[in-house]
Amino acid sequence: MEKAYVPRAGDNLTVVDYVRRYGPKHDVNGPRQRPLAECQVCKTPMHTINENVPARVEVWAHNPSTKWCPLKDAAKVPYELLSPTTPDLAAGKQLRTNFLLHWELHWSLVRGLVPRCDILQFVEFVKQADKQGFWNHRNLKEWNLPYIFLSLYEFPPPRQVKAKLGQPTWIRCYFDARIRGYRDLWIEADGAWRFFVAHYHAPARNASPGPKHLISDDPVTVDPDFLAKPASPPHPFASGTMRKEFPGEVP
Repeated sequence: MEKAYVPRAGDNLTVVDYVRRYGPKHDVNGPRQRPLAECQVCKTPMHTINENVPARVEVWAHNPSTKWCPLKDAAKVPYELLSPTTPDLAAGKQLRTNFLLHWELHWSLVRGLVPRCDILQFVEFVKQADKQGFWNHRNLKEWNLPYIFLSLYEFPPPRQVKAKLGQPTWIRCYFDARIRGYRDLWIEADGAWRFFVAHYHAPARNASPGPKHLISDDPVTVDPDFLAKPASPPHPFASGTMRKEFPGEVP
């Protein structure tokens, strides 16, 4: 990735900025003691690649001892809307009803984090959750749902030149490394999880980006109380699409 978090600096730094600030790996006395750089998502140390190697791109990489991190292993262990093993049908039915009644609040949060998100992806999320009975997971909270939606999908930059100005990067969203599956939201993290919006260079030929394309992983403030706050008005196309897809279920 292009940047890593340096706690001493309190900021994400490129390798070039890190070396400029803290010096090269070695000085006249041997190895230099430089401050730790870490991945914000998994909280494990990172090291430089191609530091001061001419004509090579200088980047950060996870140390070999890193067990698992979604930034490097998400393709191996993707997030999935799995069916519950012990469903709570009554709670699930109410959760789905509430989600559609409050869809504008959920959509407002989504668009605040990924402004170019497509309402058709949002519709697909509801239908996938219906198919898997995902709503019926015990302890699943309504405020979790927009974050789950964002982590489930890819958000490539638009193809139109003007639209691409609003989102020039490929976006993926991740939970912190404790969350390998959605049940971990209320099991491993006990509700106190972190969330990140990661930006990638879009590969050529419509390929999917990998760790080498990662620009930055930006932490966002998780808001458990967004359902009690005003929503940004949705575009009429989004409202019309939701009413068409879920007649009688959305306001």
